Amino acid sequence: MEKIIINCNDCNHKMRIPKHKKITFSCPKCSCPMAYDGTPQPIKIKKSRFYIIGGIIVLAIAYFSFFDDYFKYLQVKSERTEVVCNQYAYKFPDGYFIEEVAMIKFQTTRDIEHVKDFMNTYPDSKEYKEVEDFKNQLWASEIKRYDSIVNVNTGFDKEAVSFFRNLLLYMRDQNNTEIQLDLQGDVEVKDFEEYPEEVITLLDMQFKASENRTVTDNIAAIKKHYRRGNIRSYERIITNSIEESFENVLSENFIKIVKEGSSDTGVAIKITYHIKNQEYGNLDAQEDEGTGVPNIWVYGKDGATNGFISYIIGVSIAYDFKMAIPDTQFTYAFSHKTNALDDINNVANIEDGYQRMTEQNFYNYANDISVKFGLTNITFCDCVLARKVFTKKMETNGADIKALQREYIGLQNTCEKFSRNKSEAELEVLNKEAEACGDQEKENDKAV
Repeated sequence: MEKIIINCNDCNHKMRIPKHKKITFSCPKCSCPMAYDGTPQPIKIKKSRFYIIGGIIVLAIAYFSFFDDYFKYLQVKSERTEVVCNQYAYKFPDGYFIEEVAMIKFQTTRDIEHVKDFMNTYPDSKEYKEVEDFKNQLWASEIKRYDSIVNVNTGFDKEAVSFFRNLLLYMRDQNNTEIQLDLQGDVEVKDFEEYPEEVITLLDMQFKASENRTVTDNIAAIKKHYRRGNIRSYERIITNSIEESFENVLSENFIKIVKEGSSDTGVAIKITYHIKNQEYGNLDAQEDEGTGVPNIWVYGKDGATNGFISYIIGVSIAYDFKMAIPDTQFTYAFSHKTNALDDINNVANIEDGYQRMTEQNFYNYANDISVKFGLTNITFCDCVLARKVFTKKMETNGADIKALQREYIGLQNTCEKFSRNKSEAELEVLNKEAEACGDQEKENDKAV
């Protein structure tokens, strides 16, 4: 007869009994009374089996996940591109190899931002010292590049250049690549009719005698052309110019200019400016500044007097520049006052005339900042002449040839920008420029 196995309800002892037969009996092990009514017995599976199966599933998932992570990491090691590094970080933000991938990323790109991110994200990394040394090498290369550009430029302010070098060293030590720019200005322009009566009368008489027309009946209003939106566009001239100056000298995006308040870097440029009417003197030295005489410009189609359209009041802007290195004695400041140039003809309308005058002021000032810090654009001819200077130095200073070669690298990298991604026709133009540079070489002999 076919038998089945049942378990004791108390001691779980297994017993074999005839199938489909009602029976009462006692457990041979614990004497517990038992009864069987002939119904099928469920199969009991121990809980430990569930744990084993679940563990196997978890291990399988972990196994395949690890190898997915690992194979992507092998791709990163093989290709060593920023793209594949970003792909790994996106797919495995907490991946097993995420720190190593971060190192490969900055070693490949040599981007200071990636180095800074690594040091901020993994301050306890066993590779931290190696990364810090790499960071210092990048900064040393940038500082040498700056020195090589300064050697080519002229007209810079020695005090400004010394300050900027100390600033670069400070930013290196603070692992900082951002400089805040705080621009604050006010506008205090007034229309011609707001001047004292004696000023208006004097100018009307002068212009009537010289040009046979009065200023009063032929001058454009100025106030309405200095709205806040226009001022913001002028401020961007300074911001963009400073950023471009850094790009000319340092690697792309090595130092960023950020708006004041957007980050707390501790390093800030503070520029204040005051826009007002351009005036050239007072009627009476004892009178207040408000009695100054406005400088009147001629707006015409074909020159200062031909095709006359209107008179306009000149614009003057006074600037103050201040910068300090936190927790040090190093500071740099200068004041600058600029007037519009007289190139305000052939413009679309009166508003365009005021815009061009004011833009010219801001461009002049931005250029003045770049010149003082030795950050001005260098020409291809500058590079050609500088190469000759360095060649002569190396020929006459054999003992220092290694130092000179390192100094030359910064200049060489900058000069290569002129020929990078150029067509054959464009390269031919550069070669002609190089030949023309010979005429300037005598002027640079004193630099050798």
